[in-house]
Amino acid sequence: MLHSKLISREIFLEEESNKMIHEMKLFEEPFKKIKLGIKDIEVRLFDQKRREIKLGDEIIFHNLSDKNESISVIVVGLSLFSNF
Repeated sequence: MLHSKLISREIFLEEESNKMIHEMKLFEEPFKKIKLGIKDIEVRLFDQKRREIKLGDEIIFHNLSDKNESISVIVVGLSLFSNF
């Protein structure tokens, strides 16, 4: 299981030369909580796709309820756990 600490893209000012951009989908409730700054942690299964996420990478979350709505965040922390 991967636990990612997130911050809004707008307040991340470090150099971005080696970062990767990842895209993920979220249901409306967690999407809105991230957008409002209420939720700053996202937990995902540590599958092959998530193994590529590194500190400083950008994640673009897409709202499953509104395909035109997305939010960009920066990964500022990663934690790995052996089980849920």
